[in-house]
Amino acid sequence: MNGDGSVTASADALLSTRYLMGFRGAGLVAGVPLGAGRPTATAVEAFIGDAVKFDVFGRPAPVVSSTQDALVLARLMLGVPNADLLTGIPVPSGATLTTGSAIRSEINTRCGTSF
Repeated sequence: MNGDGSVTASADALLSTRYLMGFRGAGLVAGVPLGAGRPTATAVEAFIGDAVKFDVFGRPAPVVSSTQDALVLARLMLGVPNADLLTGIPVPSGATLTTGSAIRSEINTRCGTSF
């Protein structure tokens, strides 16, 4: 997300969480090293766009939430095991991905990662 070619909790999870909480501009990228691929807050914002690509639950009508999707993404990046991935996070009604293992598999497939 920060354009440095890697996916990390310290940069990418922080950016997604901030974005979903409404941070934009300097507040979005404060303290986050940006890579050549996205060297400005504007470039990061353009990449995230409407953020529906970060819907980790496969909702029928994709939406995202900082208290659900961003938290799950951060936990994935931090290596939280499947059994604990959704602890304290309500699975949205109509979700097609309802377990930690299903979400991890979908995100790894979608993003080319190996969380």
